[in-house]
Amino acid sequence: MLIGLDIGTTNVKAVAFSDRGEVVASAERANRTLSPQPGWSEQEPEVVFQNVLEVLAESLTGSETLSKSKLHGIIFSAAMHGLVAVDKAGQPLTNFLLWSDLRADSIAQNLRQSGEGLEIYRRTGVPIHAMSPLCKLIWLRQNQPEV
Repeated sequence: MLIGLDIGTTNVKAVAFSDRGEVVASAERANRTLSPQPGWSEQEPEVVFQNVLEVLAESLTGSETLSKSKLHGIIFSAAMHGLVAVDKAGQPLTNFLLWSDLRADSIAQNLRQSGEGLEIYRRTGVPIHAMSPLCKLIWLRQNQPEV
């Protein structure tokens, strides 16, 4: 059996597949997005993690196939361009800053217009945008230096 687990912006979803590729169980939990200020889009890491644990447990217990075959693996996918700062022990220091979070928009605009931003784009091919982890990290450094 394999389990596919998607940690998306809107939901956490899991689907368990038998060795023959048949869907044998599935589960889903909604992720709540917070907007504490205009343009901000974030989620609480502990809530998302609990959703992951719940859909994984439900997929495992909801499958009759599990008792007949072994679990070969769990495949994870996640929403793009998210960022959460953690401490040395891996504990969250911030909420997830989602791909849709625009708090770093002015940073992205300024960087795009600079020679440094052009060099970053030339070397990486990644457009300079507020959703970029680079811009989010600069925002954190400027606005929450203790993090």
